[in-house]
Amino acid sequence: MYKRQLLAVLNNATAPIIEANTKAETLAAYLSVLPEGTTADDLQDVTVTTANVTGAVKTADGMAVVQSTAAGYSGNLVTVYAAFDTTGTLTALSVDASTQTTGIGSKVSDDSFASGFIGWNGGEVSSGSPVDSIAGATYSSNGAFNAINAAIDCYNNEIKGVQ
Repeated sequence: MYKRQLLAVLNNATAPIIEANTKAETLAAYLSVLPEGTTADDLQDVTVTTANVTGAVKTADGMAVVQSTAAGYSGNLVTVYAAFDTTGTLTALSVDASTQTTGIGSKVSDDSFASGFIGWNGGEVSSGSPVDSIAGATYSSNGAFNAINAAIDCYNNEIKGVQ
């Protein structure tokens, strides 16, 4: 009985700290794909409902960042932060594949993979369009493609042209 009470007290004490740390990490990830000099004060939260999208922000000049996730290997999530300019062109992309197999699926977070999407404004992505899947990491690659597609869908249908 005392163990449950102690765990409840610890949970109540640490929950706000964990939430604050998560918000700080997300903010840092948003800023990492926006132009240098962009600050937290420049960001406005955007309410979105697109499936697999976990958040979005917009700057005063119309740039946007969408955070989205999709299942990779073993159902573990691949998270992307996709930055778009006012025309819907992908200007930066950060892929978090830390949940994927190290040295195989985790390669979808390498710059060599993510940089292939920069400048993309051609709709849905898939293997070969605009980049190939990582050899031996089909599930992780598909997770990245699906997360990027969710971000593109969100931008095109909920952010682009909306004031």
